[in-house]
Amino acid sequence: MKIKSISIKNFKGIKEFKHTFNEKTNELNAINGGGKTSIKEAYFWCLGQDIKNIIPSKNNVEIQGLDIEVELKIEIDNVEFTLSRTQKEKYKLDKETNTRVKTGNESVFYIDGIEQKVAEYKTKLASMLNLSDYNIFNILSDIEFFNSNTNSWKWQNRRLELLKHINYDNSKILNQDKYNIIKDDVLKGYSLDELKKAYKKANSDLDKQKEKNLIIIEQLEGQIDPSAINEESYLVTIKGLEKEKAQYYESIKESRETLEDYKKLTNELNLLKNYETMLNSNLKDKKESSRSELERLKAQIENLSNTSEKKKCPYCNSELEDSKLQGLLNKLNKDKSELISRATKDIDSIKKQLEEIEEKKDRVRFNLDMIQEEYNIEEITKNLNDNTKVMEIDTKIMNLKSCVLKAQKSLENKVQIEKLNKENMDLTSKSIVYVNKLNALNDYNVELSKDITKMVNDLFPSEVSFALFDFANYKGDLEDICLSMLNGKTYDECSTGEKYYLNFLITTTLQKLYNVELPIWCDNYECLSRDLISNSQSIRLMVSQANDEFINNIVKI
Repeated sequence: MKIKSISIKNFKGIKEFKHTFNEKTNELNAINGGGKTSIKEAYFWCLGQDIKNIIPSKNNVEIQGLDIEVELKIEIDNVEFTLSRTQKEKYKLDKETNTRVKTGNESVFYIDGIEQKVAEYKTKLASMLNLSDYNIFNILSDIEFFNSNTNSWKWQNRRLELLKHINYDNSKILNQDKYNIIKDDVLKGYSLDELKKAYKKANSDLDKQKEKNLIIIEQLEGQIDPSAINEESYLVTIKGLEKEKAQYYESIKESRETLEDYKKLTNELNLLKNYETMLNSNLKDKKESSRSELERLKAQIENLSNTSEKKKCPYCNSELEDSKLQGLLNKLNKDKSELISRATKDIDSIKKQLEEIEEKKDRVRFNLDMIQEEYNIEEITKNLNDNTKVMEIDTKIMNLKSCVLKAQKSLENKVQIEKLNKENMDLTSKSIVYVNKLNALNDYNVELSKDITKMVNDLFPSEVSFALFDFANYKGDLEDICLSMLNGKTYDECSTGEKYYLNFLITTTLQKLYNVELPIWCDNYECLSRDLISNSQSIRLMVSQANDEFINNIVKI
């Protein structure tokens, strides 16, 4: 691309200016304030850049009612185009005062007289040069743009711009044995930052799990009873006590059986006595009832045998005839005989039972006497009722069983502690792997970054270099940066002339990389100690003691 001519109206301090450029080197000499920089800014404003304070002013007050116009005639691959941009004031009607009030300014872009929206204008301008992005057009046309900082262009953009010109193959570094530990992860397509975050998170998760395990171990150790750790000895002691208890029960078995026999005999004797008492009562009742019945029959017979009185039937109380009297007496005497015989029989039966009971009582007393002669029943009863020894043994067994439970719990805790300690060892081993991965990743990143930096720097002249990574402050995390340098001096450390030279070298190199030629504007060219040689059209703006003839043609406001 070449500039054929420029036409400026009402731009900053320029009321009107026209100039035609040659195809190679153009020098514009003028005194300070002569309008050189305004011409350059008008050029870039027409190409779509935002330039501040372009409205003409007088005594620091903007002049209203002026339309700003810049027109460029350019040539791209022998085809001419006319680019223009105008800025007009915007007004609205104030209904209260019925006057026009300025609300701002509006820019309109044109390509060959056809109006374009700003985004469309910038896109077409880049595409006319086979460029994909308007920012690329800026860095190739304005040598100060690459190292500038605007809302749309910062150091990150500069860095990305440089990196996209290299086609880096990391296999040479990655295939080294020391990077085998991370090779598979890198080949999966993860970025180094993603891998670093993943490794750190994995390592952090392992450390957190180890801390949790240590807390649990501390809790389990606090629950271990050192005095109740030998479960086997407790079980042996319990077995001995249970044997002692069984022996004790065996030793009192005979006494218990003897006491049970004694109690049975005593109960039997008491039953016999009770039965004897009952029989004696029955015997007495039988004798009294028989005696009473016999006396009644005797009285009836005696009454019937008395001839001086009239006789009445003892059964129905009616008077008896003499013919029936003898029969009745015979019946009464018979009843009397039967009563005596029956009573005698019953009494003898009861007496016989009493005799048998007495014999049984004698046998029981004999057995009781035999037991009492051989054993002290009172002492046996006292001993059998005293459970102190059994209770002591049961208490010991219960306490020992409690100790067994403690021992079992303590042993379980020890097993769990051993398991957790082993788990922590495994976690430590895994953690070491991730630490080694992080170290390898950092080393790989450093080596990779140095190679990438070298590849980028090899694209530019030897005086130019870029710091793309912050090796100076490297402490494990390699930060991205983008510093432009001239012979080792950073851009901020360079003088004005050095900055122009550095920007010129960067811009001309990028034009070669993109295979385009754009006009190069060099302001303050007199600050340079060397000529800037380029195949592109160049416009050199220099301060001089007198204006060039064409500068004198500028009509100032």
